[in-house]
Amino acid sequence: MMVWAVAMAMAQPQDETIVLKEGLQITVPGNGRTPVAVDPVIAGMIDRKTPSEATGWRRVEAAADGWFRGNGYVFATVPSDREQIMLLEATGTSQTWVNEEPRAGDPYGYGYLSLPVRLKAGTNEFYFQVGRGQMRASLIKPPAPVSFDTRDATLPDVVTGAPASDAWAGVVIRNAQDEWGEGVEVTAEHGGQSRTTKVPHLWPLGVRKVPVNVPRPKDADGKVVLTLRKGGEVLHRAELNLRVVKPEEARRVTFISRIDQSVQYYGYLPASDPKATSVILSPHGASVEALGQAQAYGAKPWAHVVAPTNRRPYGFDWEEIGRLDLLEVRDLALEIPGVNPDEVYISGHSMGGHGSWINGALFPFEFAGVGPCAGWASFFTYGGGRRWDATDPMGALLNRVSQIHDTMLFKDNLRINPVYVLHGDADETVPVSEARNMRKALEGHPALGFHEEAGQGHWYDTDPAPGANCLDHAPMWDFLRANALNRPDDYTLTTIDPSINGNFGWITVHQQAEPYQPSTITVAKGEATTANITLISLDLGETMKVDGQALTSGHWRRDGAGQWQRLDEVPTDERSAVRGGRFKDVFYHRPTVVNLDRDQRDYAFQIARFWAETFYYRGNGDLNVMFDGDDSDVNPIYIGGPDFESESFAAAANSETEMRIGSDPLPGAGAGLSIAPVPGEPDRLQALVSYTDRAGALTMARLPIWTPGAAFPDVFVVGPEMLRDGISGVRAAAILDSQYRLDPKMTVVNTPKAYVAPFWFQEPPMDGDLSHESWQLSPWTDDFVDIEGDKRPAPRFRTRAKMGWSESGLWIGAEMEEPHVWGTLTEHDSVIFYDNDFEVFIDPDDDALNYGELELNALNTTWDLLLPRPYREGGPAVDSWEIKGLRTAVKINGTLNDPSDEDEGWSCTIHIPWRSLKEISKVAVPPQPGDRWRINFSRVQWQLLVENGKYRKVPDTKEDNWVWSPQGVVDMHQPEMWGYLEFAR
Repeated sequence: MMVWAVAMAMAQPQDETIVLKEGLQITVPGNGRTPVAVDPVIAGMIDRKTPSEATGWRRVEAAADGWFRGNGYVFATVPSDREQIMLLEATGTSQTWVNEEPRAGDPYGYGYLSLPVRLKAGTNEFYFQVGRGQMRASLIKPPAPVSFDTRDATLPDVVTGAPASDAWAGVVIRNAQDEWGEGVEVTAEHGGQSRTTKVPHLWPLGVRKVPVNVPRPKDADGKVVLTLRKGGEVLHRAELNLRVVKPEEARRVTFISRIDQSVQYYGYLPASDPKATSVILSPHGASVEALGQAQAYGAKPWAHVVAPTNRRPYGFDWEEIGRLDLLEVRDLALEIPGVNPDEVYISGHSMGGHGSWINGALFPFEFAGVGPCAGWASFFTYGGGRRWDATDPMGALLNRVSQIHDTMLFKDNLRINPVYVLHGDADETVPVSEARNMRKALEGHPALGFHEEAGQGHWYDTDPAPGANCLDHAPMWDFLRANALNRPDDYTLTTIDPSINGNFGWITVHQQAEPYQPSTITVAKGEATTANITLISLDLGETMKVDGQALTSGHWRRDGAGQWQRLDEVPTDERSAVRGGRFKDVFYHRPTVVNLDRDQRDYAFQIARFWAETFYYRGNGDLNVMFDGDDSDVNPIYIGGPDFESESFAAAANSETEMRIGSDPLPGAGAGLSIAPVPGEPDRLQALVSYTDRAGALTMARLPIWTPGAAFPDVFVVGPEMLRDGISGVRAAAILDSQYRLDPKMTVVNTPKAYVAPFWFQEPPMDGDLSHESWQLSPWTDDFVDIEGDKRPAPRFRTRAKMGWSESGLWIGAEMEEPHVWGTLTEHDSVIFYDNDFEVFIDPDDDALNYGELELNALNTTWDLLLPRPYREGGPAVDSWEIKGLRTAVKINGTLNDPSDEDEGWSCTIHIPWRSLKEISKVAVPPQPGDRWRINFSRVQWQLLVENGKYRKVPDTKEDNWVWSPQGVVDMHQPEMWGYLEFAR
């Protein structure tokens, strides 16, 4: 559960520190690791609803130390007597909104996130999401328009006696100006030497961590002086203090990452013998720095200890970008003189134990042994993963995309290498059941070691030898080394996404028949059998039988008959082992926003800046921006509204009121993510981030792009209703095929229906008969379906409707197949759905507020009511509301309340005058051609039996609810799921 708070800043003189001290709170549910974000507070912000005690919030005060306690959001109003720029320093926040602009949060409470923000003259609104128990926030005056912030510097260490060399540092620069910072450079002075580095574009009112080249003269001290300049003008100065270590001590080694050109580091403890040939690659636990991880080991004569960062102490749980960081550091470790690439062992603790499990399973030929210590298996066993209802097509697709995070699906890859499982049997942080379950899953493994330290918890050091034996366990190293490279002749390999782990040395998997489903290679008696694999590359010394065919080295594609046919090369515009298709994959190789307007601070800019500073915070990373030039080695990201040319992408905004998937419209405000290959480039992707309008853009900014384990498919389109209703607000999602095309079998569209109503110049009589000429001008709707959609059986009886409009009002007709027409209620404003009925729900201004409902039965008895807001938001029904001038009629095609025969059904006609709809509408009434309203229809149908010659409901049975536009849940009061009525003339 989450708690939301509203805080007001105490009135203080401008330009001084402003501290939040008072607030309101409310509790709402959290989300877990899923791309579906439920956030009723931001939904309210989109609807321009200001939090208040009248809507269920409660007033609180910050503690004496300034902290608001409890999870949730803080909403703050800060008055300012003029426009000014301040630095927002909010600690403990997951995400921040400043006057509706999305900004990064500091969820782990590091305290070094300092964001320039603009205060407008008057009242400024701040929303802070809080996820880890407490938050505090203040606004301070910037020290300079452009300034260093050295609190989060990524620094190399200085090794005494080492030869002179340059090294990279990562330093944060704040730009407290509403213009791009360009032409800026940093000079680093150290030990009498200096280096100057050009700074990339600085985000307006933003922060960017930039690479700085630092000289390291031999035996220099740690003091480095930084000077920030533009055109010779000094903008700011700062000092860094590099750590000085002895040659035998653990140290930080920095490098430029191939992922995003940012500065990263790894912890390194040299082997005690320079002739060592092995590497222990050690992923750390949550909240642990990589340097501290390396320091937890004793130096070994046979192995160097190398500890990657996961990009941050929490980072990405050693998945996604954390996985790429681990592999990048593994490659760097191979550059240590004398290291044998076949002698790399992966062994980490806690979250790093999970990193050992999943990466040891993904990459069996990259490691000589796997040693998870106090590790958890997967997000689905410990880390908050979410599985959706698999009977729901949308849920099934999202589950399929998330399978890459399920270690159990490729656990058999672990049988290639020795595995040693280490855990304290009294661990209260990661239960020992995680280790025991994995041990059970690997029963029959030829080299499986296991040790539970009796009476010990999560972290312990009960051995006097150097190193903490909760991860530096001598028997584990003896076991792994003794069994390394003794691989079985017969084995099974599994990949779920070849772009992640398709390369298994002698065979590389490029494509699958069904993307993101398990694909296997089973080797037995020197022959291989494959499943769900359609394109491979082989690197063989001789011929090998694969699926019964004798194949040699080269590229092979499976034809329609299941036979392997040779290819000259892997197609450059298709999926392969070096290019995937999930949306997040665009961030894995130099992600660059390429279409921003320098002079605009529109939603595209706001989303790009928010993602950039969030990637900086969560991944120590850099989302680049490019205005001109042709850098062929980036993954371009386009962000924009409906005016952006988007033919290359499967989903985009068509207009301010419509998204699309393929060529099919998705009516309503929305936000979409879509991936595509860069033509002619075999390893590059491009992405489109699209939105319709304000509501779509704010919804986009709430998607958990940087949450590890939130598995986004290749194409993902949501409406603002997702923030209230969850998965039913996902309009469409798709997994693209191997040629990056939409495939109906892998595309789920979950969108409201749409109907175009013609204008009638001649009005029909009001008699319940739909055969008159005017009614013939209007098409039928689709047949009604179950209210929950495809997850439920189709209705037993057919229902359909049609609409038209005239000078006087809106016309609605419905036809209901019914073998036994029945009705009992005769009093107006009875609860009509106690009978079989037909229902109309209408919201002209599509704001989910003040909408009308009409119900009628086969006796033509009506119930009209007004909903100021949906029931889920505490909206009481106003039964006294009347549709002024309403006319209805019913025609029975058979007999009413007569069980002795079988009827065909009944139909009804409804006329709602425009004057009655003006009461519930803020839009034009009568409507104009092209206007769109929200509308839906429902039919309630009870199961009947005959008793003493009369109909009676079958006891203990629920009613059926059949609707035009499915709701996803049994609740018609989800206006965002209603269909669209467009008026044509």
